[in-house]
Amino acid sequence: MFQGLTMDVIGRTAFGIQTDSQNNPNDPLLRSSQVFLSGDIRNPIAVLRMCFPSLIALWTRLNRIRLMHNNKGTNPVKELIDSVKAVIATRRQNKEDCKRTDPSSIDLDAEILFKSLFSAKDTQT
Repeated sequence: MFQGLTMDVIGRTAFGIQTDSQNNPNDPLLRSSQVFLSGDIRNPIAVLRMCFPSLIALWTRLNRIRLMHNNKGTNPVKELIDSVKAVIATRRQNKEDCKRTDPSSIDLDAEILFKSLFSAKDTQT
């Protein structure tokens, strides 16, 4: 119950998106986050990873397989990144429609301002 509420709050405040994770426990964003953050220090792969750090590539690959298995065949990290990229792409396309004061819109506005300042500086020199 609280995981869905937490994801709704994070989605609304950080990205300005309306998720219904509280009423929909199968929401892809909630499911991917749960799988990604479900690591346990007592996991045998985690213990072996700490004992043999030189085999990081093997442990990373095994962890990716475990995450994909737990997330019904899709990589939860890729799914989360794709969700954020979709939000950013929507914000870039609809600049006038999305006037929110959340961190993602502030970052995009700063990026636009930064690019415009440096393009103006380049044309002056």
